[in-house]
Amino acid sequence: MIEILRYVNLSVNATGILVILVIIICLSMGENKTDRMNKLFIRGLFACILYMLSEALSWMLKGNSDMIWALRITNDLVFLSGYLILITFTTYLLSYLSDRQSAPGWVMPFIYSVSAAGLLLMLANRFTGIIYTIDRSGYYQRGSLILLS
Repeated sequence: MIEILRYVNLSVNATGILVILVIIICLSMGENKTDRMNKLFIRGLFACILYMLSEALSWMLKGNSDMIWALRITNDLVFLSGYLILITFTTYLLSYLSDRQSAPGWVMPFIYSVSAAGLLLMLANRFTGIIYTIDRSGYYQRGSLILLS
């Protein structure tokens, strides 16, 4: 069953990456290719590609006890790229809203704080396993504070 899930996940993420690349190419060729909002949106799309690529690699490495170090890196990238997506799309949304009305000034500092806390949790996880661990057989196990991530 895990093999089927592995290849389904890889296929879904690969398809998502290809779709996003097509969107990026179209946005880069359009009339507004130098527009600030367009550039912010493309940055968010690249963050999504990083997330999907990390997720796909994590699934491919699951159960491989010889590649535990690579599985740790890809799992960390999954968590960290989630925070990058949060930052890039919040920046995009606030820029969009501020063109129409003033956006609250506390939002971005709050998002940066949440992301910094997530980064600190990931660093702490290296030594404690509070978010996740990788067992000896190369499988991901959730930690007690997974909901904080």
